[in-house]
Amino acid sequence: MKHFMTGNTKTGHLTSMAPFFIFAVALLVVGLIISAFIRVPKKDEDVASAEEIKKNRHEAAQKHAHEFQGWNGKQVLHMKWFWIFSIGFLIIGLGLASFE
Repeated sequence: MKHFMTGNTKTGHLTSMAPFFIFAVALLVVGLIISAFIRVPKKDEDVASAEEIKKNRHEAAQKHAHEFQGWNGKQVLHMKWFWIFSIGFLIIGLGLASFE
């Protein structure tokens, strides 16, 4: 990587696009290796029958109906912890930005 840079690592910049292409090829190779281990069912294999799928969807819908659905925006704006986290992130963000 040092060969493709001018200056040092803090103040320098790349003089070539070669490192980007090297990393792109490396990612492609890794992606192809990972995709070799992904198995999809063959045409004559049944993963689940249509009846099982329908039954499971119905059960999932019943379960989902009884789960907590979350808060809307107005409710969140009235929560003390939302404002504590927001102000905390603002303070941390300003502190980190001052390092640059």
